[in-house]
Amino acid sequence: MNIEIYDGRVNVAKEPVRLAFEYEEITGRIKVIAVDVNGKKIKHGNLITFLQDGTIIRNEGVNSTLGFQLDGKDRIKIND
Repeated sequence: MNIEIYDGRVNVAKEPVRLAFEYEEITGRIKVIAVDVNGKKIKHGNLITFLQDGTIIRNEGVNSTLGFQLDGKDRIKIND
């Protein structure tokens, strides 16, 4: 699955953002990560983490070149 990001800003991704799920067996966490064309995790590509209890964590320090709108802690912005 490829996702194209466009938000009218200068740092719009030039290529589709490729996403993958990473499961941590010990903790039961599921991470949504950005990967390159070979499936290798992009530096600062941890986007969102789902905990076993249903909690959703927006990870800090997301790579700004991916094209997502980010808040002051470099987390993906969400609408309230």
